[in-house]
Amino acid sequence: MRLITPKTLAVLTIAALAATAAPLAMMAQDTAAPTAAAAPLMFDFSAMDTDTDGTITTAEAEAYRAAEITAMDTDKDGQISAAELAAHHVARASAQLQARADDFANRMIANLDSGGDGALSVAEMAAGNGRSTKMFDRVDSDDDGAISQAEADAAQAKMAEHRGGSGGHHGGKGGHGGGHDGGKGGFGGFW
Repeated sequence: MRLITPKTLAVLTIAALAATAAPLAMMAQDTAAPTAAAAPLMFDFSAMDTDTDGTITTAEAEAYRAAEITAMDTDKDGQISAAELAAHHVARASAQLQARADDFANRMIANLDSGGDGALSVAEMAAGNGRSTKMFDRVDSDDDGAISQAEADAAQAKMAEHRGGSGGHHGGKGGHGGGHDGGKGGFGGFW
């Protein structure tokens, strides 16, 4: 029987944490450039560095992983059920998505708050920064003041191509903001 050395366990622990965070990061991607507050971390370095010496030792990594596993076992039966594992991942994803949503809202207010009061009035929100008009004009390729189904489909395909896939980073049909039109792949998030 081969035992895992503490160093190997630490490497595996960090790799497992990174592997857990990577899918969550992909689910939470946005087309805007992420800020430090919104960028998902592979793992929480400061939480693992319990002696705050700027390094994570094998013992710190093992203790962190043990505490994380113990926290997952919410019914304290010594087993991690699928429901407990899913709840752990939902909580982790929710925290990351909340941070991204907060960052997005703050950037939106910074860009659109013409009154300087730290909030958006209905008028400021409706006026936007011309994004709706710009998007409409971009999709209306024949400049006739209306978007045909063919123009909408072409714009959707172009956005999917730009994002490197058929559905964009936001999953499924519709790319960014998709799904607001009953899953038809429209532009609900842009208007």
